[in-house]
This record gives sequence, structure tokens and C-alpha cells, in this order.
Amino acid sequence: MSHVHSSHKCFFLKLLLPSKTSTLAKDSLKTSLLELECHFTWNLKLENSDLEGLKGRLSEQNNFSLERNQVVSYGLLAFIHHLEGNNEETLINLGKSEEIVRKNFEQQFEKRILITYGNYAWVYYNMDKLQETKAYLDKIEAICKKFPHATRYSVQIPEVLGEKGWTLMKFSGTFYKESMQCFQKALEMDPNEVEWNSGYAIVLFRLEGFREEWLLRKQCNSVIYLKRVLELDPEDSMAMVLLGIKLAEKKQQVEAVKLVEKALEKSPSHPQILRYAAVFHRKHGSLESCLELLDKALRLTPSSSFVHHQIALCLKRKVQNTQTEADRNQLIKDCIFHLEKVKECQPSHHTAHIFLAEMFVMSQQYEKAEEIYNYLLDSERVSEIDKQQVHFDYGCLELYHKKCK
Repeated sequence: MSHVHSSHKCFFLKLLLPSKTSTLAKDSLKTSLLELECHFTWNLKLENSDLEGLKGRLSEQNNFSLERNQVVSYGLLAFIHHLEGNNEETLINLGKSEEIVRKNFEQQFEKRILITYGNYAWVYYNMDKLQETKAYLDKIEAICKKFPHATRYSVQIPEVLGEKGWTLMKFSGTFYKESMQCFQKALEMDPNEVEWNSGYAIVLFRLEGFREEWLLRKQCNSVIYLKRVLELDPEDSMAMVLLGIKLAEKKQQVEAVKLVEKALEKSPSHPQILRYAAVFHRKHGSLESCLELLDKALRLTPSSSFVHHQIALCLKRKVQNTQTEADRNQLIKDCIFHLEKVKECQPSHHTAHIFLAEMFVMSQQYEKAEEIYNYLLDSERVSEIDKQQVHFDYGCLELYHKKCK
């Protein structure tokens, strides 16, 4: 009996203590996982993005996006849910991503599924489901064997580079340069694919908005690539509206207006087209037309921080052009409403915070303005450029409004 008792004791000890073999197996899997191209190996840090705001934007975009962008959005949503500890939602979103690839990219399935399979492998590994992890690694390895220049678990092909480029662009502006490089590499391999040309043109358009000197020195020009997109796909309304904005900046107003109007004809209910067309009208056309388009976009996407911010910018222009005090006060009040919506929908939009403080100063709500200034100055996530603006605005408040030198 003592022998049986001793055997049982050893068996239970094995259950309670992780075996050296299982630890080695997990370490071996981790080494393989680090070879993968997927969200878990792209250094997507929490501090680089406002996850709650991003989740809202991705969910909203899925209602209006092309299938290729839905794959990206569901993959990124899965990653965010995993970071938040919600693996049930993670697996649901990975399932949706895989379903779209199977349905819409049958001929390219293996090329398009690699990142989703990589995410599955990492999620199951973090859930301690090592058999499932190994199963997905085996699937990836089998696909990679079909490409001559692949490693065991990774291959640099346009489909992988393109999805990475879109993901980085959606995640945060801090990744725009890296996103641009992904699309560049994809275009070197496949120069006539509209998707990579489109991604490259859009990320260049956004980088040009930052007025970065390095971009000017490299002579990267979104206009060239937006025109290229329209050569490859004359029906691409996003390329039309973005090209319209760029041509208007170059004083080619007639052609710009035609492009924006054509984009609106083709995509009259697409929120992003409406938003960019509104930006065009705010900068180069009619303020009333801009507000009309933004109102339509807001009905489609009521939680869009971008739309609320654009409406506030229009209302500020109207404040500056209004003489009647009652009308002016109402416009400031409306402007504050929309800026507080931005703050609620996208807490990391620090430019909007500064704008809101400016409106509080205009309405003589000095304490509320100071509260925002102090919050921004204390925050480690606010850029030095934004903090410089806060110091200047705070100084103006003290000097001109509170008469405190």
C-alpha cells in the first residue's frame, strides 16, 4: 500500500509543478513566435495610441471600408482586445478577419492569411494553449515553404508588407514613416498593385501635413502617387478627394473642384470622403458647404472626433466674422460643445484640448482654461511642440486677461 501511496504522491507533484520539458517547449515556441510578422512583433506600444478612441474609429470604419481594410481593422481590433485582456473578443475579431480573407481573397488566401495566423498563434500562446499555438505555427511554416526567400516562419511579400503598412498607419501617426517604408517595399515588388500605391499615397499625404523637412528633401510627393492610383483605378474616390485637396494647395482650383465633386458623386455616404471634402471646402471653398458636409458625416459617425474637431474649426471662423455679441456667444458655446466631444471621444487629441482652452478664454471661463493648461503641462504624453503652445497661451491668459505680469 505504501508503494501505491508513494506513486500517487509523485503523480500529484508532477501536476502541481511545471515540468522542465513543458518549460523548454514553451521557450522553444516563444523563439518561433518572435520570427513571425504580426501585431505582436511590430512594437505597437500602448503609449503610442489612444486605444479607446482607436477602437471606436476601427469599429466605425468597418461599416464603410473595403474588404482589404476590414481585414486590417479586425486584426487591429483583435490585438487591442487582447491588450485589454478580453480574449473572447480577440478570437471573435480574428475569426471575422479570417472569414473576410476566405470569402474575398480566395486566389490569394495563403498570402493574405499569414498575419492573422500569426496573431492566432500569439494569442493562444498567451492563453497557455500550446497545442493550438503549435498548430498555427505549423500552418505558417507550410505556407512559407512555398516561397524561395522565406525563413521558417516569415516571408517578405507585398501582401504582408501592405497589411503591416495599413496597420501601422491606422495605429498611430508616430508610425507613419515606418508605414511609408512598408508600402515602398511592397511597390518595389509589385509596382502596379493599386492597394500599395493607394497606401503609399495616403501616408505621404498625411506626412506632408506635418510639414516635415526630411520629406521635402527626399522629394516624396503624394500628388504623383494619387495620380498613379487613379490611373490604375479611375473609380477610387479617396484618391480623387485627396488629390483635389493637394491641387487646390497648388492653386489648380478648377481641376481640384472637379475631383472633389466627382468623389462626392461616387461616394455620397462615405464618411471619410465627406470629411475630406469638408476639409477642402473649409480651406478653399465655402464655409457653409463645409458645415453641410460635416453635418452629414456626423449623422453617419456621431462619435467621430475628426468631424467634431472640423465643425469646431468652422465655428471658430464664424466667430471671427460675427459682429453681434449674442450670435458670437452662441457660436462659442457650440464650438465648446464640439471640442468637449473631441476630448471625450479621443482624449489624446491634445491640439483639440488647447483649442478648447482658447474657447474657454474667449468665453471668460478662465478657471476651466487653466485646468486644461495644467493638465497638459503635467502630462508626459503631450509633445514638446504642444507644450510650447500651452506655455504661450497660458502666458497670454495671465497677461492680457488676468493682468498678471
